Amino acid sequence: MATTVTTLTFNRLPELIRKLPKEVAEIVEEAALDIERTTKVGMAASPSPSVPGDYPGIDMGNLVNSITTAPENPTTFVVQTPVEYAPYLEFGTVNMLPRPFFGQAASAVEPDFIERMSRLESRLR
Repeated sequence: MATTVTTLTFNRLPELIRKLPKEVAEIVEEAALDIERTTKVGMAASPSPSVPGDYPGIDMGNLVNSITTAPENPTTFVVQTPVEYAPYLEFGTVNMLPRPFFGQAASAVEPDFIERMSRLESRLR
């Protein structure tokens, strides 16, 4: 009596390994650019001087014009400013309440970032 064996193989792992870093990088880059945009829009909409807890208002434009986004590696992007007084605005001082801009923008962007990463994760299942 002859035996017939049929094997069906569905192995997308090599494809997923190739695609995953690229897709994650795209989501992370978009989130970082959204943080930069949200920060700049928030600062433009805020009066100068600003109210504690709100985005800092634009006075001379030094801070808002210095904000940039740059890749640190394919899946890490940094939104930054070299302006020396930026941490004082973000976190406050003993004499001034904070005017958070990066933290506030990151919180605004976070739900969309989590949703996009969750959709990617769902596609992998």
